Amino acid sequence: MTRLTPQVIAEMNEANRRVSRHWLLEYQRTEDLFRVRVVENSAESVVSALRKVMNELGLAVLGWDSKSSELVAENYGPNPLSIDEWKVVIEQEETEARKVGGPFFVFETDPKEYLVQLRIKVVKLGDDRTVIVLDYIIDAPRYRRIGLVPTSVAPPSAVRYAY
Repeated sequence: MTRLTPQVIAEMNEANRRVSRHWLLEYQRTEDLFRVRVVENSAESVVSALRKVMNELGLAVLGWDSKSSELVAENYGPNPLSIDEWKVVIEQEETEARKVGGPFFVFETDPKEYLVQLRIKVVKLGDDRTVIVLDYIIDAPRYRRIGLVPTSVAPPSAVRYAY
């Protein structure tokens, strides 16, 4: 096992930043397919339905901010995915993430190490039309405690499964 010297921590943090940028760019290329949806329903009905869906997916709703029109829900992984879906995400993403991040990138195979947060922006387009924008954010508190800055961008295939 590699000793966590300040240099190693700096290398790991840079690897995580490279992977975060790579995954964010992937989101931006495909956001219409996986992050944004137009729903033929009122914003109020959509928010109510989203609260129920988040709970069904094992995510606790932290709150609704009416000023920013954002619903926030979170839990530890693999939620909102199943453990089998998480394993597929690792299979699909790990090789590319290691290419981008280099030898210092660590893809945690135990999803319980990740705190998963969904931020859902709800934008009213009219009385019966609403846009939903999903941001899927991850954190690894255990790594933060030792000075690492984990990627905050979820793997693109995890977003595809979640959406």
